Amino acid sequence: MVIGTTGLSDDQQAALAAAAREIPIVVSPNMSIGVNVLFELVQAAARRLGLDYTVALEETHHAGKKDAPSGTAKRLQALLAGTRGDQPDRIRCESVRRGEVVGDHVVTFEGPFERLSLRHEALSRDVFALGALKAAAFVASRKAAGLYDMADVLRAES
Repeated sequence: MVIGTTGLSDDQQAALAAAAREIPIVVSPNMSIGVNVLFELVQAAARRLGLDYTVALEETHHAGKKDAPSGTAKRLQALLAGTRGDQPDRIRCESVRRGEVVGDHVVTFEGPFERLSLRHEALSRDVFALGALKAAAFVASRKAAGLYDMADVLRAES
């Protein structure tokens, strides 16, 4: 099973965990390979730069997107907070909804004399399908049940 749905309730997450004891499941708020590499890069930057740098997150999506911040932005907040020893809600996130933007996420670290920005821009929704297909191939190749994420998929490919 491959799941890219965000905003699951506690009961739904418990049901997923129970199912993962029987079958392999990949769960990710974003199936894009690039976004999942961004998750890794953001953690590495947060470790290296430390608390001397402030961090901010900006995400932009199409005008019809219902959730703000997006599941991807929430994952970035959680990863940053975990790496920095902070609470996710302390990582400032600006959500913009306009036009037909597929997805644009920018994480900016700012120190006293420099600024580092890491950005991922989805140019087509096809990027999510490509990642989901990679996740499906990964799941099909698993011998053991378990709850996996796209980092597991990427590690298996390297």
